[in-house]
Amino acid sequence: MKTTFEVLSLARVETILGALRSEGANMAPAMREIATLGESFTRMHFRLQAGPDGKAWKPSLRARMTGGRTLIKSGMLRDSISSGSNAQYAQWGVNRTYAAIHQFGGNAGRGGKVKIPARPFLGISSAHQDEIATVLMRRLGKVMANAG
Repeated sequence: MKTTFEVLSLARVETILGALRSEGANMAPAMREIATLGESFTRMHFRLQAGPDGKAWKPSLRARMTGGRTLIKSGMLRDSISSGSNAQYAQWGVNRTYAAIHQFGGNAGRGGKVKIPARPFLGISSAHQDEIATVLMRRLGKVMANAG
C-alpha cells in the first residue's frame, strides 16, 4: 500500500498550528457538546434500565412488586442529572446524596442490613467514547478547514 503526503509549505504549517493553538484556547463549544452527550448517555441508562456496559440492572423489589421502573420511584434521581463545561472540561452527574449507593451498591438501612446491588448509571461505554472522539475530530476538522 502506497501512502502519499501533501507537501505543505512552512507558512501553511504555521497557519494550521496557529489555528490549532487558537482553537485549543477555545474548546468551550466542543466541551459543551461533550457534557450534553454525557447527560444524554446518563438519561439513556435510566430509560434502558441498564448501565454503561449494557448490562441490565437488577430490578428493585419495589419495581417488581408494582410493575414500576428501578431507580425511578419519584424520578428525583433521574431528574437531578445535569452537566457543565468550560474550555477545559466537560462534566455531568447527579446531586443526590443517595446516588453513590445506587451507582456502586453496598449495605444500607439500619445496621447495614439491606444489600443494594450496584446499578451504575454514570459512566461511558466504548461506543460513547467513540461519539466523544467524533466531536473532537469534527472540531479539529473545522479548525483545519478554516486554516485555509
